[in-house]
Amino acid sequence: LVAKVVPTAEDGSLLRGHEKTNGEKLADQLFQACADPNFKPDVNVSCAEVTAGCAGGLSEFIWDSGLLKLLSEPTRTDEVVDVIVAPNILSEWREASPSGKAVARVSGFDLSKLDGSTQEVRLPVSSALYVCSMKV
Repeated sequence: LVAKVVPTAEDGSLLRGHEKTNGEKLADQLFQACADPNFKPDVNVSCAEVTAGCAGGLSEFIWDSGLLKLLSEPTRTDEVVDVIVAPNILSEWREASPSGKAVARVSGFDLSKLDGSTQEVRLPVSSALYVCSMKV
């Protein structure tokens, strides 16, 4: 089981912004290396959503899927995505797996505000959400 941190604003909404993807960050370094032969690239370009100050693609996808609204409004009957394929998470676990895949059941979400406060949202046992990490 894993918990997903989702950055939220003071009013409880998703903290949206634009954080470059890892590919975009690596491409920027490639252009810098072409322009400056002394430039030393850093392949560790990942940045936690809370550190970046905005939600990443996976958090936006989960938020926009309606899952968190469904949890806070148990009478809702909206259909919710229940399997998410994400190539950039659980990578060490995936690489250690003979199948080259890793699957984890999400047990809840930690909604984190910029001031450091958090709110835990736990999925009911009857609700199953899985994240699959695999090369795409």
